Amino acid sequence: MDNGVGMDKNQLEKMMALLESDEIGVKDEYNWKSVGVKNVNDRIRYLYGEEYGIKADSSPGLGTIVRILLPIQIKGEHYDKDDYR
Repeated sequence: MDNGVGMDKNQLEKMMALLESDEIGVKDEYNWKSVGVKNVNDRIRYLYGEEYGIKADSSPGLGTIVRILLPIQIKGEHYDKDDYR
């Protein structure tokens, strides 16, 4: 969580669409950029499934909250992401 400039709805939707896409990042005239967060999200989803990964919420002027959703595993047992025991 930060208290930076935040993102408007369009910027946030664009970022989340990139995370859901098969693209490896954003490419401009200088080459690929913005691949780090996308790479982490792809690895989490590959290892644990499509319901896990990076989620974000943001408000202009207030900041951004980024959540990393991972499954809980205790001693080899697998718990559902909605199980808060």
